[in-house]
Amino acid sequence: MMLSLTRRFGRGKLTILSFHRLPREAQRLDPHEYSFERFKELVTELRSSFRILALTEAVDLLRAGLLKEPAVVLTFDDGYKSWIDHVAPWLQGQGLRGTFFITTAQLRGQPLWNERIEHAIHHLPAGLKTLSGVPGATPGLDVSSREGRVDAVRLVTAALKYQPQDQRREAMAELERLCGPGYAGPSCFGSEDLKALQAMGMEIGAHSVNHPILSCCSEEEAEHEIRESRADIEAVLGPLRMPFAYPNGEPGKDYTSRHVEMVRRAGYACGVSTQKGYATLENCFLQLRRFTPWGATAHSRAFQLLGNLLRPPEPDLARPARPHAALMVAFHFPPQAGSSGVLRSLNFAKILPEAGWDVSLLSASASAYERTSVDLMAQVPPDIRLDRALALDVRRDLSIRGKYPELLAMPDRWSSWFFGGVRRGIRLVRSRQAQLVWSTYPILSAHLIGGMVARWTRRPWIAEFRDPVYHEDWDASRLKRWLLPRLEGWVVRSATCCVVTTDGARQLFERRYPEARGRVHVIENGYDEGSFVGAQAQRYDVAPERLLMLHSGAIYPKERDPSNLFRVMARLRDSGRIEASRLCVRFRAPGADQAIRELAQKFGVEDMVDIAGPVPYRQALQEMMGADLLLVFQGSAFNNQIPAKIYEYLRALRPILALVDCAGITAQRLSQFEGVRNVDVLDEAAIEAALLQSYDAFVADMAACRQPVRTVEAVSPTSRQHGAWQLAQLMIAVDARTNDAPLRG
Repeated sequence: MMLSLTRRFGRGKLTILSFHRLPREAQRLDPHEYSFERFKELVTELRSSFRILALTEAVDLLRAGLLKEPAVVLTFDDGYKSWIDHVAPWLQGQGLRGTFFITTAQLRGQPLWNERIEHAIHHLPAGLKTLSGVPGATPGLDVSSREGRVDAVRLVTAALKYQPQDQRREAMAELERLCGPGYAGPSCFGSEDLKALQAMGMEIGAHSVNHPILSCCSEEEAEHEIRESRADIEAVLGPLRMPFAYPNGEPGKDYTSRHVEMVRRAGYACGVSTQKGYATLENCFLQLRRFTPWGATAHSRAFQLLGNLLRPPEPDLARPARPHAALMVAFHFPPQAGSSGVLRSLNFAKILPEAGWDVSLLSASASAYERTSVDLMAQVPPDIRLDRALALDVRRDLSIRGKYPELLAMPDRWSSWFFGGVRRGIRLVRSRQAQLVWSTYPILSAHLIGGMVARWTRRPWIAEFRDPVYHEDWDASRLKRWLLPRLEGWVVRSATCCVVTTDGARQLFERRYPEARGRVHVIENGYDEGSFVGAQAQRYDVAPERLLMLHSGAIYPKERDPSNLFRVMARLRDSGRIEASRLCVRFRAPGADQAIRELAQKFGVEDMVDIAGPVPYRQALQEMMGADLLLVFQGSAFNNQIPAKIYEYLRALRPILALVDCAGITAQRLSQFEGVRNVDVLDEAAIEAALLQSYDAFVADMAACRQPVRTVEAVSPTSRQHGAWQLAQLMIAVDARTNDAPLRG
């Protein structure tokens, strides 16, 4: 009965459990230690009602909106030989993963200070009747019996816990001197133990170097404890995505907002405290709550779990303060997969906190997306407040045999998130004291949400269009041609300012809306430098002797038409100027798979065309780095737009063949870089010459053709980090111009 209730009330909540040594037998001087047998019983009970996950995996799923069932994380603090002897092997045998937080001084042979206390008091000479001269040991403290030594461990540990580390070390040395000259301290959890733990599939986290109370440390000491514990672990295991556990972990007492900020700066994926409770989307993921069900029976443990899940939500007690706060409204955001628009919103969310902005981000529920992946959730900053409004896809969820009233898909197929989004957005602005609202197209309902939230809360509003909503020669229904231009106009006129990605788009907006002159700003698309760190070139089943021409991303059969390229390929092959076995034109995740396949069949080039499915973002970048020639298609309908993928292309440092309208802004931007050839997409002779030149050069000297054609320094101004800093400055300027206006809080 109790477990069924925990299952019901645990939906959408993450319960993180905390353990320590888990001995097989009762501890010598800690009779209340959680035993391994009780732990096994608890885990067996949990498996019937909860999904058991490692911490970062659970956090990613929760923040992505993909954690539907109740979930539990098993965490272990400090570092004990018992973990290697029986805890981790048992979990591995059960097919489970735990998260183990290590105090890393042990890796250098320095035992935990509290372990030293217990070990020393256990080994006091039998003839010693009383203990004195040690903090916590009152004069005449009886240590002649086991009960007296249990009290001594408790009192000395409590007395030393909040002492400076130097005084603590002196006290422990004095205690160990009482044990006599032959005394040997407790064993340490060493580097080989750490490697064994990872080899068993367990997740590794950091728990400081010496387990001090961070609030009792100087700024320099606390920074060292937080950063060096990660460095110590990575020195043994290599780079890891790693969580952090605050020593002792009581927020506001054992650590403060300063230490939360240190944990963020150190690059930890998340952090855990010892405050009771559970995790939801509303929490700061740098100080997640933990809890231990201490009950001796299954019924009492289930009752405690249920009580923890029914705790009322509490504010984060050590939330860092930043000088600015903003609400970002973005439909395109992880876990959506297959959209380059995700990366722009994600990178803004990553960089803005570094520029002093406290970011709350409102997105759609994962159910809205055709494809989802948690790959990019690892890049979502743990300290941003993320919320999701329920969104349905009209075409998928509300159609009958694929048919639905067009009005339901106005202004887009996901407009169902409007009402929930406005309500959640207003709540976020007020609870997080956001000073402005930012929203981003191409899902126009995001602008409607952003505009209504800004109007109701009287905040300034930055509307990012990236690209125009419509084109004059637009092939769309009568309803869309009437409605969407009017909505675009409403957004431009209502927003405090607008952002586009190209100067051509800015000029177009200012021609359409003269009143917007001076309020339309350009923040170019870009690439994420961090995603390229450590990336290695890959070809994914294309032999090195074949010229790999790669188009990565969406193909629109009309506006990004590969027909002329296919026609040229067929002609060159038939004339013997190229060999089909030496050429592979790959379309990675084009979306229009069937249309491309039909075109390849029409021109008879199936033997040279490869249509490949989607891969994780990093793999896609590595494939760009491994390609011999990167392809861009861009028809004249998009002359005011630049495909987002070209920035990754440029950073991949590979040659680019751009089949474009040479009068368009894509050709103009690409022409500013080395290793780019712009060719008129309608000029078959020019396409033939460019393709043949690339092919002949490759056949003549493959090694030379695979050298970088530009430098990282040359393309660094096009990074998304640069764009995010531009946005931060624009937001500060907008806030400064409007901060005297009355705000409705």
